[in-house]
Amino acid sequence: MKMRQIVDKTSSEILSEVLLLKRELMNLRFRKKAGELSNTARFKVVRKLVARFKTALAERSRKIDMNKGN
Repeated sequence: MKMRQIVDKTSSEILSEVLLLKRELMNLRFRKKAGELSNTARFKVVRKLVARFKTALAERSRKIDMNKGN
């Protein structure tokens, strides 16, 4: 997912996506330990998506804080 698509989402949508992605990471870890996981590159993709979503939230909160200061 591109950053532009993430920025267009609401904060609640972003938070729900982060929760889903974290759950997916947990499932990937379990599957890896069980030896069922064949696509280990998915770890990197999911971690980067979580980082993008969290970055969008942080930027949004920083922008709100700056507006309150003016």
